[in-house]
Amino acid sequence: MYKTILFVLFLVGLVFVVISVTKHRNQCKTKVVYKYLPQTQMDTQDYESDIFHSMFKETNPWIKSIDNMGIKKKEDINKFFISQYQ
Repeated sequence: MYKTILFVLFLVGLVFVVISVTKHRNQCKTKVVYKYLPQTQMDTQDYESDIFHSMFKETNPWIKSIDNMGIKKKEDINKFFISQYQ
């Protein structure tokens, strides 16, 4: 009689241990939240893009020609081109 009660209690305890282990393993990790930090006015003002680089760094402020740009830069410009035709 005592052996059966002890065996049932052992099984119940074993079930509780298995349940707690599976709950602990299946907990989701916290997700990383990325936040956008806008630039300050000074950062925006000091930043010069590749297009306007020659305007501020060279003696002649005129942009020479689009043909002087590399093929890669042409592709970068074309990726922002929006056409009215599909």
